[in-house]
Amino acid sequence: MSIPSFLNKTFLLCCCILGFRSFMLNAQSDTLRISMNNFQHYARVKNALKGFNITAREQLNWVQDSDFLSGFSALQPGLIRWPGGTKGNNYNWREGLKNPALFNMKHLQEFIQYHHLQVDYMLNYGNTSAHQAADLVRFCNSSKPAYQSYRYQLLGDSSRLNVKYWELGNEIPNSWSFGVSWLAWDDVIRFRNGQTKTLNRDDVDSMYYFGGSFMREGWVTEGGELNKIDAILGELYFPDSNDHFQVDIPVSFPRIGPDSIRVWVMVSSLKKNDLNQLNQQQVYNLLTSPQYRINSSVYSVLHDSIVHLNLPVDAFDSVTAILVEYNSIGHPGAFELCDSMKKADPSIEIGYQVNISDALLAIPSFVNRFQQNQADFMIFHMYNQHLEQMFDHGLYNEIVYRGSTKNHQHIVLQSQLDSLSNAWNLSSPIGQSFTEWNLSLCETNCKPGWYGMLIAMYTANFWSEYYRSDLQDSMDVRTICHFAALASGQSPIHLFHNNGSTTNTAASEAVRMVNQSLLSSTSYLNPNEISNFPKMNIISYDSLLNADTSQENALIIWSGIDSNTMDRTLFILNRNSNNSYLLNVDGFKAQSAYIETMKGNPALSGYQHQSDTLAPMFWPQQFNLFIDTFSLTNIRFNQFQFTNIASPNLNMRKEIEVYPNPANRRLYLRWQTETKSNAHISIMSADGKLLYSESNINQQKSDLEIDISKWPLGYYYVRWQDEKSIVVKPFVIVR
Repeated sequence: MSIPSFLNKTFLLCCCILGFRSFMLNAQSDTLRISMNNFQHYARVKNALKGFNITAREQLNWVQDSDFLSGFSALQPGLIRWPGGTKGNNYNWREGLKNPALFNMKHLQEFIQYHHLQVDYMLNYGNTSAHQAADLVRFCNSSKPAYQSYRYQLLGDSSRLNVKYWELGNEIPNSWSFGVSWLAWDDVIRFRNGQTKTLNRDDVDSMYYFGGSFMREGWVTEGGELNKIDAILGELYFPDSNDHFQVDIPVSFPRIGPDSIRVWVMVSSLKKNDLNQLNQQQVYNLLTSPQYRINSSVYSVLHDSIVHLNLPVDAFDSVTAILVEYNSIGHPGAFELCDSMKKADPSIEIGYQVNISDALLAIPSFVNRFQQNQADFMIFHMYNQHLEQMFDHGLYNEIVYRGSTKNHQHIVLQSQLDSLSNAWNLSSPIGQSFTEWNLSLCETNCKPGWYGMLIAMYTANFWSEYYRSDLQDSMDVRTICHFAALASGQSPIHLFHNNGSTTNTAASEAVRMVNQSLLSSTSYLNPNEISNFPKMNIISYDSLLNADTSQENALIIWSGIDSNTMDRTLFILNRNSNNSYLLNVDGFKAQSAYIETMKGNPALSGYQHQSDTLAPMFWPQQFNLFIDTFSLTNIRFNQFQFTNIASPNLNMRKEIEVYPNPANRRLYLRWQTETKSNAHISIMSADGKLLYSESNINQQKSDLEIDISKWPLGYYYVRWQDEKSIVVKPFVIVR
């Protein structure tokens, strides 16, 4: 039994055989006819699925910006992924509290309270013990007076953060951040004069789960967040004027093995900035020159975590750098941390970052430990590759559909995880978490579409597909956290990846339109239930670069209900860059509507955004809506009613109360009439199906309780009728 490795593969693109697909501004329109009665099964989109990533080292004034606050609120956020880990992630949350100008945990607490958010805590645990991890859980979640006092002391507020979701590790495929960049993955560690040591992935994955020891030595290729200095794996220390003849160098990954330390003290006229003029190999060769290696009698180890140096008094007049390489021993793994954190708070959910590979499945002790310390969910980063070539050949539909392809793969994976749960007799199923998903990891020289309608369409499509999978129970989705439209940017969707301004981009506008259309509850239109549903051609490739064309649905259509106002929305995503459509909608009437559209050429960086409030009207029948190529459309209907429900004749004043609304398991009716009269109460679904009936009611004032626990989620009407009048009241069942 295994999790197939195809999830780690990306189909390559054979660009040379493809012609450029032009964008058609005046494409032919096909007609699609639907009824608002097609939307029947309503449910809430979980807040944890509407998540966003933030960073832990950004300026506080960015989040306090009024444009950011309004823009972020408009995204309808429900979850924040907080990378507040440890020094293993170049950030320690306690140290972060010392700088009030940066967004730290104190500000995080204020932020989640202001926006009513949940927290997904990403814990990079390279230098964290199991005890420290458990104590962090208690600090965030415990209601005991000692921890209330501790929070008040450090955060200025004793309120609990109530962190439910905890991620162990991040993109890097190991728990202790060897220095391998998630952007510049390199499977070797490099030493003097080009010598190397292989970094075996299977060993690293095993270490992630079980823990162990490793040498902090050598260097890895710079890239991503690693510069040539940070890519040196040992402790590199640059003395300053405060240093005299004694230096204490704390190591980032304690504990230190006492017999495995090497120290070089580079005596040179060079300065730190001079090293930046050299390449990585030259820097490491210089630092580890044999003449700079010092004798073990000159240094000692304090508290298993500090290298103490005794040097001549005048040494620091000419010392440029000190390099310490050491054996870091006794680290806990994800299993040990999971056990301690769950004991601290059994209600939390913990996700593992490293996939369950065939190599791990072949280890009996892995299966045994996973059964004891199982993950609640597995974490996946959903970046794409090879989209630049697709863009160059005009494969815009395929780029947007890539999110759907990933969705299909993870539906299959969910089935495999469920089988694994059953085979291992796990106490609960294993879900999935999707974070830092993105059109393309691009910071400079990006394709124009990375800024325009193409990123908007990809973002809207990805979220729509994963929302649908969760609502239809084809996938057990625990969290979804969007990272950025680009690796750096300037919109609320990027959150704190700020470059000087906070303005909306195509991606943030798309997210806002999707989430604002879902409202309190939502329903996804099943294309299989609609005849002649529009299709589009999608080109895909197998591992041998053989091209294949499939017919996929061109449109994604949602409807949402506002449980407070009973307003209704209709959201349409046209993924086809070649065809527009005429949408014919019937089955309802409304007094007015607000319509918003986004469209644009996928090859360009710009996009068009339009909104309008339609004049007051009372549509008695169908209406036609033009859906442009490559576009997002959202309509909000005010005073919405289905046309197959009798219009109320209010010629006699009655008071009929229907509560709660939205309802869950029980529905209560309370009425009061002016006179006694034989009345009839019925409850119908949105498509007119009779679900409850009560006749010969002859009471002026009464209460009625109805069990609706087995009724499907959706939109319903209570209908009161007597000899003189009809009263209709709507309600929604949401669970």
